[in-house]
Amino acid sequence: MRIIKKIHPLAKFFISLSLLIPIFISTNPYPSLVFLFLSTIIVLLSKSAKLYKLLLVFLVLLPFSISIFLLNALYGKYTDGETINFLSFTFYKRNLYNGLALGIRSFTLGVISISWAMTIDFSVMVKGMMQSFKLNPKIGYSLFVGINAIPHIAEEFKRIQDVKKIRGLRRPMPFAVTLNILIQAVRFSEQASLSMTARNLGSERSYYRDNRLTNFDYRMILFFYILNLMISILLAINGLFKVGI
Repeated sequence: MRIIKKIHPLAKFFISLSLLIPIFISTNPYPSLVFLFLSTIIVLLSKSAKLYKLLLVFLVLLPFSISIFLLNALYGKYTDGETINFLSFTFYKRNLYNGLALGIRSFTLGVISISWAMTIDFSVMVKGMMQSFKLNPKIGYSLFVGINAIPHIAEEFKRIQDVKKIRGLRRPMPFAVTLNILIQAVRFSEQASLSMTARNLGSERSYYRDNRLTNFDYRMILFFYILNLMISILLAINGLFKVGI
């Protein structure tokens, strides 16, 4: 679906929020399942994220969600009511339901956040914030530094691992590796701050490329908010949407 690819990264951020808000405020598992399905279809149709990457996200988040479910099912706040016996465990039915709702909810929040993050160019998003919403350039360029620091730190970690292999060091050295990465991160931030000061990047600036949100982007944001609101209302009418945090 090419129309999704044309959406500005900043608009995608607001659209992802429209999917997350109903899940965050609902205590039922049904809205989570509905919006998870909708979000996955949109991301796959946009062809901005590969199916195997989404499956990998599912597999990474699944153990955490199962842990949340089991903790709430076994040690929930309810100590009365109907019980269910499974193997050598006794579960209160309300604790099972709450655990299931929280597990699905946390899984869905994680999947939607990560999958939409894979479709967003954060550099363009920050530029859009500075041009469309007059974000202070000091904050905007600081965000650029943070974004660029991630691959820099990853490259530094790989370099440390390569040095360990060359020297024949096989035992894990978490403290030494962490210390080296922290030192490089401090050096990188110092160099970036000096560079920003020398170029006077904190002042008002003109931009070579126009990265502002267009009318098309605003229409798409409005469309998704209305769509998700209608879905939430339909779920509420059928008793499948209960507000609570």
